[in-house]
Amino acid sequence: MEAAIAIIDSSEKNSCLLYTTGFFSVLSMVYLEIEQEKIAWVPTFEKEKAQKCSKIDIIYDLNSELNKLQVKGKKPIKSELLLNELKKRKIHQITVPYDFPIFEGNYLINQGIQLTIKQYPLYYKRISKSLAEIAAIRSNGSKISQIMNLVKKILVDSSIHKNNSIIYYNKVLTFEFLQQFIFHKLLENNFYAHNVILAQGDTACHPHLNSHGEIKAFQPIIIDIFPRSQKNFYYTDMTRTFCKGDPGPKIFNMYQVVKNAYQIIISEIKGHCEGKELHLKVLDYFSKNGYQTTASEGFLHSSGHGIGLDCHELPSLSFNSGLIKQNSTLAIEPGLYYFNQGAIRLEDTVLVTQDGCEVLTKFDLDMVIL
Repeated sequence: MEAAIAIIDSSEKNSCLLYTTGFFSVLSMVYLEIEQEKIAWVPTFEKEKAQKCSKIDIIYDLNSELNKLQVKGKKPIKSELLLNELKKRKIHQITVPYDFPIFEGNYLINQGIQLTIKQYPLYYKRISKSLAEIAAIRSNGSKISQIMNLVKKILVDSSIHKNNSIIYYNKVLTFEFLQQFIFHKLLENNFYAHNVILAQGDTACHPHLNSHGEIKAFQPIIIDIFPRSQKNFYYTDMTRTFCKGDPGPKIFNMYQVVKNAYQIIISEIKGHCEGKELHLKVLDYFSKNGYQTTASEGFLHSSGHGIGLDCHELPSLSFNSGLIKQNSTLAIEPGLYYFNQGAIRLEDTVLVTQDGCEVLTKFDLDMVIL
């Protein structure tokens, strides 16, 4: 364990800083952790809030301390505050994240402080979730499932007209309408999202692209919702593939194979299982059922990724995975993508338990909506 860890960032952007301080701020702070003692310099008007609701042991007024430096003729920069604290404690080496400000880092180096750079210091503490974190993500999952149900109801209440158009309350159903509907419902439930993926046809074969214009009947529609709660700051990730009308046997078979791959993960994931082995098992299952993967088609991503204060975090189900820890939360997401055919993806947020997993985004897996 590092003797001292320093971060200069906002906890809105830096999830490790949010985790360790329990304090959400859009403004940058200076953070120093020394043998689990947490010290922070926070902006003036955030200090009272930090004192009331953070997990920080020692809190300084950032603006006031920078002004004191200027009065003393020293550089009023954030790294000077770190330097003074480190000198006082006779510490000459600190660990910083890979995105630590270069200007601040160079100043510390020039003052004789040795910097060790790690991609995510403090990160591994948060892979296994606490009971409070699990409760937050479980609550988020319930709300997202309800929103997905409202999306499905729009398709259920729609009808198919000429040219395979889908009509909802006398209007052609579009991706823009459905996306705005989802955004609206997310805001109603205290979530925010920078994107909601809705895609069909060849566009859906690029897993992170959105389609535009009319939603067509008889073709699978991928709907991927991955918002962050404005109350507890945890992400939830859920995808369903729907089809208004019968897509025919080729697409239906592809869907069944993806659904079976999903069930393989659900049935075999558990605490201390090997993530890489599970991912390889899914790839092998797709291959044995005739769904080969090339550079641009087939199964194009991992079988799952960790989810929490970041939408994509450790652990993962991929070629680079290790052991999956008990009480970690993951979004499992097998999928298949073939141009001129269509794309299928199913995704749920799950809690890994000692003997299996609990699905936190509970919703049916049916595709066809007649």
